[in-house]
Amino acid sequence: MPAALARRSEPGELVGGALEVRVDNSPWLQELTMRSPELLAALTARYGGAVRSIRVALGPRRPDAAAPAAVPARRAAPPRLDPREAREVSALAATLPDPALARALRRLLTKDRLARRGAARPGSETRI
Repeated sequence: MPAALARRSEPGELVGGALEVRVDNSPWLQELTMRSPELLAALTARYGGAVRSIRVALGPRRPDAAAPAAVPARRAAPPRLDPREAREVSALAATLPDPALARALRRLLTKDRLARRGAARPGSETRI
């Protein structure tokens, strides 16, 4: 929620311990109003008693308020067979005369080897 919250809201003024939080649409107004005790607890933990209450208001973001940059999620590279394993899988699949069945067997064996590699304990090697 923090990233979505940052895109849809911004802090307003802090007057007498009351922090105004502006949101840009009604669903977020509802969400933050319901979560205001949780937000207040987090603010109190971080800033002490400076913020004693939260008032959520509907309103546009200030034009000068820069939206936080979205951090693209990095995907891990898919696991690959090492060259020896790839040769073994290809050799087993090559024994089938039907190309579609050979492709299916190659995918199945590859997934099996990768799954066994992930489940293997250090020092133990599982072979077919």
